[in-house]
Amino acid sequence: MILKLMPEAVARQWDFLKPQIKKSLPKNEQSESTLNGVLEGIMKNQIQCWLSYDNQNNNEVNAVMLFTVIEDPFAGERNLLLYAITRVDSIDDVTTLRMWQEGFQAVMKLMKKGGYSKLVGFIDEENKYLVNLAKQMGAKLRRHWAIDRMEVED
Repeated sequence: MILKLMPEAVARQWDFLKPQIKKSLPKNEQSESTLNGVLEGIMKNQIQCWLSYDNQNNNEVNAVMLFTVIEDPFAGERNLLLYAITRVDSIDDVTTLRMWQEGFQAVMKLMKKGGYSKLVGFIDEENKYLVNLAKQMGAKLRRHWAIDRMEVED
């Protein structure tokens, strides 16, 4: 199951959430500045923080997810960007797959209710587990490229 945290709840639970969010970010984005920006975005309702919890295991939290809305002016669509996701602790493969399936179904309901056209996310193509899991969930994986900020020589 997944549960959206209200900004006030995120602020109260920040000591737990912060290290989880940090480990989900690319290495070059794990700075205090970025984490403060994430918290600020959550407090301003620009970023949504969701928890995945296992109702078959004392409602223990097993994943933290960050979503944000992206507007596509070309297609006239509102899409949901899965910005970051991380597991809290390691869990067995059967539970992991069940939690992914439950979470995916819940996100699809969220998208329908919110009028979102697509769920967009980024997966490092070297992470074969997530690539295969995304394909199993019906994702259309497309090649993309990303350029990190570069220093421009004078």
